[in-house]
Amino acid sequence: MGKLKQQEENQLYFDFFFDVPKPVYNFIDVFENPKNDNERFMNFQKDYLETGNPDAWNGMWKCAVNICTNLIKLEKKRTKTFISDEDTEDISLNAVCYVLRRFKTTPGYYIKTNSVKALQGGVLHAMKHRNKSEIIYNSLQGIDGRIEDLPEYLALTKKETEKGEIK
Repeated sequence: MGKLKQQEENQLYFDFFFDVPKPVYNFIDVFENPKNDNERFMNFQKDYLETGNPDAWNGMWKCAVNICTNLIKLEKKRTKTFISDEDTEDISLNAVCYVLRRFKTTPGYYIKTNSVKALQGGVLHAMKHRNKSEIIYNSLQGIDGRIEDLPEYLALTKKETEKGEIK
């Protein structure tokens, strides 16, 4: 019994409720008079990262949706494809979710200088990425001969329909 008491007295206790210093984000650009959505996004991002303000998070979402919508319009002009307004909204929301999800899931994630570049990657991912259910759906549509009715970003390539492969 004496050893047990001695072990209890020699135990190190860890205080789980200590104050963790918040990181300082001095290296993120801040604009006093933001002129465009990119600058507004960077200001909202710094505010969100430092304080966790939900209004800053909503502002980031609004700016990101505007940026993604403009990027999709530019991509439509560049590739000369038709994407309806509903599809444009869906793609822009998917792209914003793809990028802003990292703020919640990856500790220490931030966009350092240019939010447009990060969101452009999200737009390309949302437009080009196909999950397995979309590939199966497209292959079934191809069998019925109605593959022409699908939007270009969902349509299978000729090689995929000939091989019948699902990745």
